[in-house]
Amino acid sequence: MAKEKFDASTIKGSKVSEVEVLENGYYRLSFSNGEMLIVSIVPLAIRQMADADLKAKETKAAPAKGKKAAPVEEEDEDEDEEEEITIEEIREALIESGMTKKAVKAMSDEEAEEAYDELEEEDEDEDDEDEDEDDEDEEDEDEDDEDDEDDEEDEDEEDEDEEDEDDALTAADLLESDFDDLEDIIDAQGLKIDIDDFDPDNKKDLEKLRKAVAKELKIKL
Repeated sequence: MAKEKFDASTIKGSKVSEVEVLENGYYRLSFSNGEMLIVSIVPLAIRQMADADLKAKETKAAPAKGKKAAPVEEEDEDEDEEEEITIEEIREALIESGMTKKAVKAMSDEEAEEAYDELEEEDEDEDDEDEDEDDEDEEDEDEDDEDDEDDEEDEDEEDEDEEDEDDALTAADLLESDFDDLEDIIDAQGLKIDIDDFDPDNKKDLEKLRKAVAKELKIKL
């Protein structure tokens, strides 16, 4: 039985008078003019997502305007494999390592390959030794730097000790000090001496003040 094509003009201007829910997401719509129509209703959000996905696939598959699609490059299966060395190259390497041409020529292919493998292992061991030596040199340099820093700290401490010794007051300093000098010493050292108890114009008071300062600083005059 041939499927009849629906003529939309038959329901133009008519209103839906009844909606009947059928199975599998289909609906029967009855119109005011007596026409009926069975439809499948797809939610708008789902339809928009499907359209967007289809458009994205078409855009990705189609080449840019005016350009040809880039050919797909086939991966080389042997790309990760190491390049094989020929027996001639092995023999040349043995000769360069110091072996005589006569000795190398007398070797079978298997013997030459074994000798070459041993040579490669020796080179790797030497590289490892060089790396170890470099690490040791770096450690020695770090130790030297630490020693230099310690020496600088010791020198700074010695300089501070010398400055403290230079700043230390002696009995000669007190004997040469006048009233103003003694007052400055009291202020600088924070001594518990009331300067107002002494008369600056009185020599006996000056001597008393000098002895009081010496006593506080534990200096023998």
